[in-house]
Amino acid sequence: MHALHPSLKSQPKWFWIADIIRCKQESELPEKKYDADCVRRRAPSFEIVDGQLYKRSFGCPLLCCLLPDEAKIVSMEAHRVTCAAHHGANTLARKLIIKGFYWHTMVRDCIDEVRKCPTCQAFAKKDA
Repeated sequence: MHALHPSLKSQPKWFWIADIIRCKQESELPEKKYDADCVRRRAPSFEIVDGQLYKRSFGCPLLCCLLPDEAKIVSMEAHRVTCAAHHGANTLARKLIIKGFYWHTMVRDCIDEVRKCPTCQAFAKKDA
């Protein structure tokens, strides 16, 4: 039986990862009905492989679910290297999925990353 990642306890915003892991490993659901319904609906889309949570995707390999700190590093690095042409938030999110990553706020985080980038903002002003 795999243990929950220690940082999950200190990050209530990412409770869903802990709830899905608990559901997959121990068949336990959260006490609140709404949360239990959400986990019951989402859990079939996830797998645990060697203690790591992965999301199933259409036509792609399993997507590695990232914690907030990991997601921030990956999105910043992908924006800096993979999307150096500054294509925008949707392209950044798609490229992260193609590379095999997932977190539930991915698109919102990519939008935030692009908004912080002066070069992306210059391209956005040019297109408008």
